[in-house]
Amino acid sequence: MNFSTPINTIEEAKTFIENLHAADMMFHFEDSPENIISGATGGDLFTAEECPMVRARVGELYELDWSVAGHECPIGYALEVMDRA
Repeated sequence: MNFSTPINTIEEAKTFIENLHAADMMFHFEDSPENIISGATGGDLFTAEECPMVRARVGELYELDWSVAGHECPIGYALEVMDRA
């Protein structure tokens, strides 16, 4: 998954979250990427190189107005995506 592309819109944010879910990389956005363990492997979910980019993308998620998507924050949308599965 590409973590280098900045998130600037709600649509980009929704796609990012949907892609996380599809890649089995969903995590609680308030947790530090360095501390996330993969359920599939038991190892780190993100590489050392990915962690700063993931942290930046999460920060961008929280800068957006999620009320236009019917949620208070990106976690609400993540829960919606997970409920669809």
